[in-house]
Amino acid sequence: MNFELVDISEILNSDWIDEYTTQIDHVWHQILQLNTNMFILEKVWKFPFEVFCIHEPLFWRAVSASLYESCILIISKLAINSHKSKLSLNRLKNEIRKHLKPELLSEFDLKLNTLKFDKTVNKLKSRICALRNNRIAHYDKEWNSNVDIPKLNKIVLNLEELIEIKSKIEQLFNVLCFSKKHSTDFMEYSPLIIWPKGETKSTDIEELLDNIAKHSGILNMPEEQSEFWTHYRQQLGEHDLGILNKYRHKFGLSNV
Repeated sequence: MNFELVDISEILNSDWIDEYTTQIDHVWHQILQLNTNMFILEKVWKFPFEVFCIHEPLFWRAVSASLYESCILIISKLAINSHKSKLSLNRLKNEIRKHLKPELLSEFDLKLNTLKFDKTVNKLKSRICALRNNRIAHYDKEWNSNVDIPKLNKIVLNLEELIEIKSKIEQLFNVLCFSKKHSTDFMEYSPLIIWPKGETKSTDIEELLDNIAKHSGILNMPEEQSEFWTHYRQQLGEHDLGILNKYRHKFGLSNV
């Protein structure tokens, strides 16, 4: 059976459909927040502050830290929390299994198994729990006293790992939605928006980051401080120069 094409009234016990809808909506809002955080965080992490600034500005470091901690908390709530009174994806999945029409259970379980959701979560679970329990939601004095920067760097999830578990969360959520599909991105950040040919629109976070580059003294040094540029140009590696020229082209300036 293709569960995505069948109305939930044909899948679930009728006396539980209202509760199902409520729980799906609660989880959906958490995923919307996670995806919003991740969209902004990825843009900030990938922006070349090192090219345009002496160091990453405090404001953006604070934004990154706040978004990262929020992502860890939401992932923990959705993918790891196993308390019976707390709503998580696994609890929702188990509730659905209880109220699914019996003849559909084996087929539903087969579809769930193909996701390998638990495999991905279990791979990252200990690190997420360590961050959540010892540093973000709570602050464990002994744990933080004994963890140095190299150890902490091995615990912290990198961007690829965050994207991996976020994707698994979305995949499981989509299966649990059956035919009642929900967009998991706000329209402003949705990759599904198709602009007319020749027309593009930057998101708010892209405009903010572009503004850093546009008004950077480094970007405009060849025109505004030509006497310093020749010396500074000699210090630039090809990678950083390529980034600089990419943004100069974006703002209508010539390559240097």
